[in-house]
Amino acid sequence: MRKEPTYWNFFKETSQYTASDYRSRFYKGKWEKAWLKDVSTHATRENITLYEAMWLKYVDKAEHMPQRLFKFFPFNHNSLKCIETNTVFVNNPQNFNDPFDSLLCANKNEFLKKCLLEHIKKTGAVDRGILNSEDLIKLENSRCVEKSIYENIHTQFNSVVFDLWYNVNKNEIRSGEEEISDVLFEAQVKYREVLETLRESTVRVSSFADMDEFKLTSYMELWAHYAQNHEGFCVEYDLTEALEDQKENAIVSGGLLPCSYGTKQILLSKQKIYKYVKELPLTSHEKMELDKSIMLSFLMKSSSWRYENEWRLILPLDICKMYDNMIPFFRMKAFYIGCRMPKENKEYLYRLAQRKGITVYNMEMHEYQFELDYFSVDIDEYFKNMNENKINRLRRSKYNFLNEMIW
Repeated sequence: MRKEPTYWNFFKETSQYTASDYRSRFYKGKWEKAWLKDVSTHATRENITLYEAMWLKYVDKAEHMPQRLFKFFPFNHNSLKCIETNTVFVNNPQNFNDPFDSLLCANKNEFLKKCLLEHIKKTGAVDRGILNSEDLIKLENSRCVEKSIYENIHTQFNSVVFDLWYNVNKNEIRSGEEEISDVLFEAQVKYREVLETLRESTVRVSSFADMDEFKLTSYMELWAHYAQNHEGFCVEYDLTEALEDQKENAIVSGGLLPCSYGTKQILLSKQKIYKYVKELPLTSHEKMELDKSIMLSFLMKSSSWRYENEWRLILPLDICKMYDNMIPFFRMKAFYIGCRMPKENKEYLYRLAQRKGITVYNMEMHEYQFELDYFSVDIDEYFKNMNENKINRLRRSKYNFLNEMIW
């Protein structure tokens, strides 16, 4: 298990807020949840979207913002386009490497139960003999939570539905089995389609790592997963300088939030998701609460990814389309070049960094430890030496024409 070395910091941090205020850097709870709650209240009061309220109130999380963020890139056309234009690409959550990432979830059985009860009452299924009154009461009282070892299995929704399909005592299929199965199948298909569409059509996301020198040099998974097996590079962004455009600065700063890690997904409200799937009107408060829950779902990841210490830029789909999914971002401060990057790719980044005034560091494998070292590159000196070496090789060549040339 990796153990990060202890660093002593004698700089005394201060806050303009009391420790009980989520805006304070000393706040003990989940400040991002408290901030989103405040943002959603403001959005409801002002009758604006959740995202617009996030942009308006980004200053309220200023004390929690990191001074720098890192992003890993493979060396390819799209990455270089981001570097040239000082933008970041916002991706569709469906394209993430973790299939659980940004997955929108609700209690499926609660939804199916509500759909089945609605069908039964709407079509008079009891009067038609599809089930009896006792069956209906059992269905209404059935439980859709995870089964406890202390709970009677026959009170579970799945068990009650099975009893509606099959008469165990008579060892025969009940007459309403086909109709009940059709209702549940259609409801399940609709449930999955809507949640998947909601996941795909709501936002776009760009990921960053909040890390120090130890993680940069020791967390090989980051280089392997996101930097093309060390053939790519990492960019350090300076968040202490605002973007030149004030509107874009508010959009980017408001959309940046840290991920949370745990063992369970965020469950969307059964009532709200039912109304959404069924295309029933939601109140403004319900719509805001649903948007907030979706936002928290995009920030929740499995605890196995905790080492990434990830921050995410989350923006609504329509805004991303306006920018062609290339969002202006904070100033690039440094390049960290993977230890396996080919020489010609390194030199391309050197030239690019030289033109943009960006510091460059080369990553190298440690001699005997499972970690990386890095050192700064004097780009001017590098190309000066490269040119001198080329001239010396030409002078020593077998061609008299080159030997007699004045360099």
